[in-house]
Amino acid sequence: MEALSPIQSDASISSQLGVGLALEYTRDSPLFQQQVHAFEEAFSDFAPYCSGVVSALDGYIQALAQVCTAQKKLQYAIAGKRQGLNSRCLFTNAVPELGDLGETLSAVSDLIGMQAECTAEMYEGMIGVLPLFKSLEQNNVFQTESARIKDIERDRASYEKQLINALKVRRKHSDQEITTIIQTRSAFELGRFDLVRRLNHMDSQKKVRLTEAACQLSAVVATTVPKLIQASSLSEAKVTPYRFQLPLILVKEQQRNRLWNGLRERLRGELVGATPPPGAPLGALSIAPNGPL
Repeated sequence: MEALSPIQSDASISSQLGVGLALEYTRDSPLFQQQVHAFEEAFSDFAPYCSGVVSALDGYIQALAQVCTAQKKLQYAIAGKRQGLNSRCLFTNAVPELGDLGETLSAVSDLIGMQAECTAEMYEGMIGVLPLFKSLEQNNVFQTESARIKDIERDRASYEKQLINALKVRRKHSDQEITTIIQTRSAFELGRFDLVRRLNHMDSQKKVRLTEAACQLSAVVATTVPKLIQASSLSEAKVTPYRFQLPLILVKEQQRNRLWNGLRERLRGELVGATPPPGAPLGALSIAPNGPL
C-alpha cells in the first residue's frame, strides 16, 4: 500500500480508508457521543451471541458423536454382522423377482456406513470450527474499550471545565494556563481519535472473523453432503427397481395366499372324504361316507 504523505488532506486520507467506516472521527457532539454508546451497547450483546453459538455448536458436536455411533451399530445390524448371529439367517430363494436379499441389505448397510463416515467427517470439521467462535466469545476487548470511553468522558469533562474557567477570567492567561488547556484538549482529542480507530477496527474484525467462521462452517457441510448424495445414488440404483416391483409382488403374494388357502381346503376335503383325490374319477371320494378311517 502506498505510504501516506504528511501533506495529504483529511479528505484524501478518509477516501483511502474506504467507505466501510462505521464511525467517523468528527467534531465532538451529542450525536458523536450517542454513536459511541450505540457501539458499546452493540458489543455488549456480541459476547452473549457468541456464547449461544458456542453452546449450540458444542451440543451439535456431541449429538454428531452419538449419531455416528448409532449409525455404525445400525450398519452392522442390517448387514447381519451382530456377534453370535447365524450367517445363514438372511438366506432365501423366495420371490426371485426381488433379487438377492443379502445384496439388497448390503447396499442399504453400505449407505448407512457412508452416512456414518460423513457424520464422522462433519464431527471433525465442527470441532475445527468451534475454536473460531470460542475465540470471539472469550475476547473481552470491549471491556477495555468501555474503560477507555469512561476515560474520554473524564477528559472531556476536565477540558470543558478548564475552558469554562478560562473564559470566565478577565485577565490575560499565563503560558502555563494556556499550555495546560492545550495539553488537556490534545489528550482528549487524541484519546477520542484512538477510540474511533479502535471501534472501527473491532467492527471490521467482527465481520471478518464471523464471516471466516461461517465460511468454514458452510464448507464442512458442503463437503460432506455431496458424498452422502453420491452414496445414496449408488444405493438407490440397487434398491429402486425393487421398490417399484413391490406393489406387484404384494398382489402376487395375495394371489399365492389364495392359492394356498384353496389347496388347504382341497386337502381338508380329501381328508374328510368330501373331495376326491387328484386323478380320481368324477364323483369318487377318497373315503366312503360314514366309513371307517
